[in-house]
Amino acid sequence: MTAAEPTPVARRRVSLRRQQLADEFLASMKALKRRMELAVPADLSEEVGGVTTHQLEALVWLMSSPGGIPMNDLARAQGVGLSSCTAL
Repeated sequence: MTAAEPTPVARRRVSLRRQQLADEFLASMKALKRRMELAVPADLSEEVGGVTTHQLEALVWLMSSPGGIPMNDLARAQGVGLSSCTAL
């Protein structure tokens, strides 16, 4: 083992922290999904049941831009490539 390599204890700490962050992220996503479900009116919930988070985000961007928004700007706002945004 060289001086630059992390020790087994340090690797376990990083792995444990990574797992904790993953658990927190998943718990947050579940809570966010639940809040979004509660925010959708009951008569629309079936219609938007299969809509993804990225699709909802794109819709919010489009609705908040009176003249629309260029695909390049929408892709940049969502942090995705133009082809992904176009497919969306």
